[in-house]
Amino acid sequence: MGDMAEYYQELAEQDKLGLSYGTRPLSEHSWVTQDLKTIAICDMDTSHIRYSIAKCKRDRWRLEMIPYLELELNKRKHHDR
Repeated sequence: MGDMAEYYQELAEQDKLGLSYGTRPLSEHSWVTQDLKTIAICDMDTSHIRYSIAKCKRDRWRLEMIPYLELELNKRKHHDR
């Protein structure tokens, strides 16, 4: 997929999540670690994001964060090509 198509796809996904038009950009969303440190989702290791998604689903915990974590994984998948 071309850069512009990826850009518009990301905008559409952010719009679905209510992240555009004056709300916080996705890059400002953060995760609180087990030891109570706050880390930006974009700064998390890929394995940490995958583990966090699995834990959220397994424990039905912080379900509202799953779309943000999955969007970051999707973004990385497109940038790693």
